[in-house]
Amino acid sequence: MNKSPLDILRRELGGEPPAAFKDLDAPSLSHLAAAMSGARARQKQQLDEALTKALEHVPMLMRGPIRKILGL
Repeated sequence: MNKSPLDILRRELGGEPPAAFKDLDAPSLSHLAAAMSGARARQKQQLDEALTKALEHVPMLMRGPIRKILGL
């Protein structure tokens, strides 16, 4: 099943987009959804890097259990 750009944007936002978004054409909605997906991926990567860097300040023996708790 092929989803509409508005459906893809809803999934990216995790809910209903602002009413003004419904006035955008399909290519603009697709571009916006792709930009949001890329931003989320970059954010996840940066957060993972920050957590890994922060673990350098934790004593070596505690890093494993803390990684497990944090799901890293």
